[in-house]
Amino acid sequence: MLIVRNLDKDINALFLYFSIANYLFDIEYKKVVSGSAQPQLPMHDLIKFHIIKPKLKEQFAINDKVAYMKNKIDIEFRLLEKMATIQTGPHARPPHRQKKSNSRP
Repeated sequence: MLIVRNLDKDINALFLYFSIANYLFDIEYKKVVSGSAQPQLPMHDLIKFHIIKPKLKEQFAINDKVAYMKNKIDIEFRLLEKMATIQTGPHARPPHRQKKSNSRP
């Protein structure tokens, strides 16, 4: 297990979270991760990862857009689930929502 602490005053914590949780980071992670039952990411591999670091004002703007899109996606999935229930009855299975391997809030 690795705990990532943001000690850089020029990186917003939410921006860092979104950067680590994004698709491109996931691709790089899969290239270097070792172990199958319990994947491992050694520190010497993690420090090779690069995260784009725009100015704080831009980070906040990116955070707002990403949070807005995540919320919009959640609303759309809830709407799809309601539509599936209405069309097929309350005992039908809702549409499949793909989840990442490491679920994050």
